[in-house]
Amino acid sequence: MYLDNRWTHSLRFLSVGIGELIRLRGVSRFVLGGGNDRACGLESLKKLNLLRACSIYGLGGVSDGGKAAKAELEKKKYLFYLRLRFDDLRDGDEEQAGRRENEEDEDERLLDALGPPPNLKNLAIRKYRGRRNVVPRNWVMSLTNLRALVLKNCRNCEHLPPLGKLPSLEDLEVCRMESVKRVGHEFLGVESDTDGSSVIAFPKLKHLKFYDMEELEEWDYGTAIKGEIIIMPRLSFLEIGGCRKLKALPDHLLQKTTLQRLDIHGCPIFEQRCRKETGANWPMLRHTPDIFID
Repeated sequence: MYLDNRWTHSLRFLSVGIGELIRLRGVSRFVLGGGNDRACGLESLKKLNLLRACSIYGLGGVSDGGKAAKAELEKKKYLFYLRLRFDDLRDGDEEQAGRRENEEDEDERLLDALGPPPNLKNLAIRKYRGRRNVVPRNWVMSLTNLRALVLKNCRNCEHLPPLGKLPSLEDLEVCRMESVKRVGHEFLGVESDTDGSSVIAFPKLKHLKFYDMEELEEWDYGTAIKGEIIIMPRLSFLEIGGCRKLKALPDHLLQKTTLQRLDIHGCPIFEQRCRKETGANWPMLRHTPDIFID
């Protein structure tokens, strides 16, 4: 049984009775009611243990972490596809209605309380308003089967999570994270005291997209990490777009012999470094079969 309501963009909530459909395997838009007595809440997910795909809308209107825990997402072993949207769909202006006083802290606590489904393969998080932990540490440690991740419109988040720890991640898309100014070694998820041992960050990543990161200026792992580090050994597609302040990428990304396509657009400073024959970075990337620079 599947509920395909993907085109119901005006839908304000689903009925509380949705939680009794225990054979339900997919919901295109699981819209939370934000306090309406007739509407479903996160606790309505508790009995839906056969879910395979679910997109949850209206998380921005939830302030009770206890209800998040009652969803018991961590017990849903068949849930492979999950979308989490921290918007607020209460009646009235979507951008203004029902705003919580401490929305940044609330979003962080809520996401942490939800807990990760054990066999999740595809995850998207949008409009998260916390300053950190857009992918909480307990999620990163548990998402051993995750293959695709999208982080989008997380406007307050200042640092990227340690996604290099995800052992099965193949596709990563990071978009419109307006407060991120620098990508550093924390992105790799590698501890600074590796004692000289060899570490692989992003061991299976193939596709990487960064776009509309308006404040991103630096991408530099620095020298804080000791020991041998192998970074993205399978990367084949790299797209950087709409990062107008970005000055450069780490050499290891441009020098990769596995890289088959490089797409750069809307990055005027970095584009100059990659111009054919004349750019400072051209000798590093000339081996790439397909290069597109706008």
